[in-house]
Amino acid sequence: MKFFKQNPVFSAILSLFVVLFIAGLVFIFLLNGQVAKEQKDVKRAESNLRAALSLQPAPTDENIQAAEKNISELKQVLEKQIAATAGNKPNLLSSNPPATGTDLFFQLQSYRDELTQDAERTVPINVSDEELEVMEEFGTEVPGVEIPEGFAFGFSRYIDSGEPPADSAVPVLFKQKEILTYALRKLLSTRPISIVSVDRSPLELPKPKSKDERQQLNADEFNVGSESAAVKSAVETIPFRIVFTGYTENLRSFLKQIEEFEIPLVVRSVEVTPLEDSVVTADNSRGGRGNSVDDLFGGFGSATPESDAEPAAPAKDPIVAENESEFTVVIEYITVTVAGKDSKKEDLS
Repeated sequence: MKFFKQNPVFSAILSLFVVLFIAGLVFIFLLNGQVAKEQKDVKRAESNLRAALSLQPAPTDENIQAAEKNISELKQVLEKQIAATAGNKPNLLSSNPPATGTDLFFQLQSYRDELTQDAERTVPINVSDEELEVMEEFGTEVPGVEIPEGFAFGFSRYIDSGEPPADSAVPVLFKQKEILTYALRKLLSTRPISIVSVDRSPLELPKPKSKDERQQLNADEFNVGSESAAVKSAVETIPFRIVFTGYTENLRSFLKQIEEFEIPLVVRSVEVTPLEDSVVTADNSRGGRGNSVDDLFGGFGSATPESDAEPAAPAKDPIVAENESEFTVVIEYITVTVAGKDSKKEDLS
């Protein structure tokens, strides 16, 4: 200690070096810990990178750009469907209603005539291609989709009476006509056997003459009731009911086309009623009718004696039994509305 007291400068320098040495050891220890931590982070990042690159597809710049493009396209499709639900329909329905009820009345007559012709020209599904070829070869009239006589396709209130609708009712009635035109042409494309009825929700009903008298619906009008998807101040709907006969294939195809959402239509209910004596047998004949020329046209006076004819084959039980059925489909055209601050509805269409 005497030496240190006699050499204070040396002692101070030596003490400083000792402190610096100890500080250096502490710094080296801390630095080694940080390096070890950084090495672990690097190994973890390398492991994550290898795991990411092993994914299918790998998140490379090219794949990321492709994914972003796909997301953009999907957003456009989603926005299109949302806009359609809100009433901003794709250009499949005309948005230019006539100015007066008289003009619409003539359009309804044309609508009835065009759909009647379409039904007559549509070969039903129970006529096979072979039967059709034979009919064309022998000049036999080709059957069409059956419809009731004088069928008005939902607008008998005006077509049968000859009275035009009120001018105030034209926009909604015109929209009903456009929607039914779309739906019925989709149905005819499936080649049903018959169209039994087409009903719509009535817009104009005569006022009851007395308190006890109820408003009378025409045969092709109905109230959808609790089956409706309408929500007060949020969703408005225009309901329709279509009844037709055919096979499961007809129903499946019709519903699939409705679900394509080209216009905002939803299926609210489907009822199926099997009809009797309509079985598809193993030879694909309909209702027991054969496909040969003799079966269709009675042999046209064949000279073959009955005694020389080959014995009739035993009746075959149907291998695939598909009954003709009557299908009742309730659909609704949906328009989304919102309530504004002034409590008035704002139609987004």
